[in-house]
Amino acid sequence: MATKGKLMRWIILAAAAAVVLPNAAAAQRNPAGACSQGELTRIRLSKIKPGGSIAGFREAVAAHTRWYQAHGYRIEQRIAPVLVSSKGKTSVSPDEVMTFASSDSVPREKHDAGWAAFVAKYRANSDVERETVVCLPK
Repeated sequence: MATKGKLMRWIILAAAAAVVLPNAAAAQRNPAGACSQGELTRIRLSKIKPGGSIAGFREAVAAHTRWYQAHGYRIEQRIAPVLVSSKGKTSVSPDEVMTFASSDSVPREKHDAGWAAFVAKYRANSDVERETVVCLPK
């Protein structure tokens, strides 16, 4: 079970998503109308691997966004540094990062070499520690 501090951090970060992400111009695919008053948004907490970097992770996010746009799919992504406290001081975690992504679904048959390249860049730099899908209010 998560510690009280970790759980509180997760709740605060998820709530902050409602403030951080802009409203989407286009409707997102919404299975079974589960999110009729908002937008499906994936929140991922990633851990930077030894040998990986935040810069490499940011490059993966940029390549991901470029791929979607070049192929006519909508995506909105934000990267949020994770804040940690130690000895009464707050700082940016050197090895954790959070992303918030709202996007169109891409059928598996549309995944190509460009898709594989940005996925490989993510995998070279990070591991997803936790993923949650939320219905982000509009």
